Amino acid sequence: NNWFRQNFLTVFFGIFAFVGAIMGIVFSSFMFNLFFLRSDGIRTEGEVIDVIYSSGGGASPTVSFTTKLGESITHNNGIYTSPPEYKIGDRVTLWYDPEIA
Repeated sequence: NNWFRQNFLTVFFGIFAFVGAIMGIVFSSFMFNLFFLRSDGIRTEGEVIDVIYSSGGGASPTVSFTTKLGESITHNNGIYTSPPEYKIGDRVTLWYDPEIA
């Protein structure tokens, strides 16, 4: 008990720094992947064909697009925003990995 009281700030800021470092690594990984997708991926246009609403009021668009090889792809990335950023019929610019799609 006495040890915790004497080292509270060290423990608190240590945990805070650890969580911040993990969040920084996750964010960096996300941005790294986004950068390479935009530089190496194929840019195309898609159309919002559905909007899925969460119980919390957020919305996630489902997009349909055609690959360079003519394959029709439908994708929902599961990212919800509130208020909704897109509505059915909106045209969107997207990039896809030609090795996956």
